[in-house]
Amino acid sequence: MKKPNPKIYTGKVRKNLDLIIATTSDVTGIPVNRIMSKERTDEVVMARWIIWWCCIKWLNLTLSGCGKFFGRDHATVIHALEKTSYRLLLDRDRFFRRNIEAVTEELGCPEIVPAEAHIYA
Repeated sequence: MKKPNPKIYTGKVRKNLDLIIATTSDVTGIPVNRIMSKERTDEVVMARWIIWWCCIKWLNLTLSGCGKFFGRDHATVIHALEKTSYRLLLDRDRFFRRNIEAVTEELGCPEIVPAEAHIYA
């Protein structure tokens, strides 16, 4: 696994990325240091998925850029977006949807639609 590279983004993009991470941390109750760690428990992975989904959808970050920030590669981010879109489309995981809705509401972002359109762009 690669080392996280938090210096990849600066300025306004970094500020917005930090805001998404902090908001996701507040909503899920998972500390930022755990989200940024190599930990792979379900709750931490879910928090990262929410962050990546928001970053691709609203910050228009690249897949590789999102991955590098967390020490992952673009394929990991693609997998996360596919799983997130699948969960939202099928509406089987209401807890996951509530977390995404809470994060987006807190951030003042537009309504939720699956991010699948961004996966292969």
